[in-house]
Amino acid sequence: MNLPSKHSNTGRVLRAMHGAGPMTAEAIRRKANFSTDTEITARIRDIRKLGCSVACYNVPQGDGKQIWLYRIDYMPRLIREALHKEMISCTRPELTLEPMTHDTWHRPEKRIRNDAPFVVGDSL
Repeated sequence: MNLPSKHSNTGRVLRAMHGAGPMTAEAIRRKANFSTDTEITARIRDIRKLGCSVACYNVPQGDGKQIWLYRIDYMPRLIREALHKEMISCTRPELTLEPMTHDTWHRPEKRIRNDAPFVVGDSL
């Protein structure tokens, strides 16, 4: 499955909503670094076109205003697995071993001795 790019608007909104609970358009905008809320609702429509199910909740406020909350209810398995792999690769970079061509001790002249700095049992 080809995910939208991390740098595309749809990809940024998808990654902002992935694994999060219900969020307002303002919260999604801040998390995805957008300038206006109208871009968010258009990108949510694009996410629905990918096969995701996005639920909208209307929460009335005490002063007569209403707040809309958005949440991804269903995501196709291929998209979910690709996002999971991407998340793991970002948090765990590949480790490489240092070649043993030189001494890795920073100050070899300060060594007290070359053997282990501890003893096992009573032997010295």
